[in-house]
Amino acid sequence: MIPMKELYEQLLRVIRCQQVACGLGAAAAFVAGLLFFLYYNEVIVLRWPHRAGVVGVSSPVSATARKNTKLVFFKHGAFRTEEQELLWGECVQENIRYLIGAMLAVWEDEQVTQKRITLQSAILNPSGQTLYLSFDRVPFDKEASTFDKWHTVEAILKTLRDNDVDVREVYFLVHHERLVDSHLDFSNPWPLRGFLKT
Repeated sequence: MIPMKELYEQLLRVIRCQQVACGLGAAAAFVAGLLFFLYYNEVIVLRWPHRAGVVGVSSPVSATARKNTKLVFFKHGAFRTEEQELLWGECVQENIRYLIGAMLAVWEDEQVTQKRITLQSAILNPSGQTLYLSFDRVPFDKEASTFDKWHTVEAILKTLRDNDVDVREVYFLVHHERLVDSHLDFSNPWPLRGFLKT
């Protein structure tokens, strides 16, 4: 028989090994849980590589084509048009953003406004019928007459119409807030057809 003292020492060794194993297992579980928590709360972001060589998987390629566009501006009491070739893709919002950006560049070249204007965003509502155009400043000179302001807005609408942008109405914003003017009302959307009778 094994003396009690040796049995007791073997039992202590087994318990210590189990405690160490339990301690290591608990630490590993804690670290794994912490990493999962950080990943779940997007503190850690993992990007897995795409499998391009898998049969049956094709990468989406957007169809982009060149399109002749008409960019309209109002100067010296008349609408003027400049044609420019732009890349036209499948994303309507991007097309509108490029179109209005090119139009504003023409306005700058033609000195339609005193200060440079940039488009911050062009966003469509979920139905795709309402367009929100947000500029970094008012898209016309504040000191201009009501007639000139109105025709400047009509030039934006005409540019959208002439390039077959399929929306019904347009909200004009400045820094993503409603444009405020003492002469024209921008609290409601402007119809794409505009208010001019042609």
